[in-house]
Amino acid sequence: MNSDFPNRLAAKLRDNPSLFEEMDDALLGEIIFHYHEGELDAQDTAEVASMLQTNPKAKAIQKRLEAADRFIQSQAGKGWLESLPDRVGTSTTVTRMPTSTHAFFNRLSEWMAELFPALSFQAAYSDSKAYDVIKTFPSVMGDPYEAQLVQDSVGRWFLRVFTKDVEAAKLKLHLEIEPESPEMQFIAVDPAMFFAEVRLSENMANALKSGHRPVFRAEE
Repeated sequence: MNSDFPNRLAAKLRDNPSLFEEMDDALLGEIIFHYHEGELDAQDTAEVASMLQTNPKAKAIQKRLEAADRFIQSQAGKGWLESLPDRVGTSTTVTRMPTSTHAFFNRLSEWMAELFPALSFQAAYSDSKAYDVIKTFPSVMGDPYEAQLVQDSVGRWFLRVFTKDVEAAKLKLHLEIEPESPEMQFIAVDPAMFFAEVRLSENMANALKSGHRPVFRAEE
């Protein structure tokens, strides 16, 4: 996970107090997770604490995190933690994507190739001081993952992929966009959510803007 992500997301909250009413569950869950873990500064902590008093969705996420903490302290939870490295992406034996996973990343690849040229065109007319741009990949029934493309205020792009499926989280991928191939590996952000993020370099973003179609390959 990008180390400055909590601060960037919290800054957006300060600028737009209704932000979390507009965000999807995955990103809302992330900022509540960082709040719960004590990773925000005093001002951001106060903002999130205030939001927890009025936002039922955020309050429900906080209660789930508290329940997760209680689970982790139990014998069953300790056993779950011990098994986690074997359950989440440490195995290198996965060489072939399941059909549903292959279909998801095939559609994601096409979407990225179609989206970036349009974003490049829009950028020429956009406000350089605009806040983070979040593009959510449209999911379909049966998708094992959710995905987003995020551009921060300094123009950097990030691909984020979420899943609640333990088996789907085992898959380790390489995102091939000429000339680079960064690795995507899922980590557990709570017992029911797994997360992977790749920063798209300037070369990779330019390749996408020129119409290059990225390729997702399982580690062999």
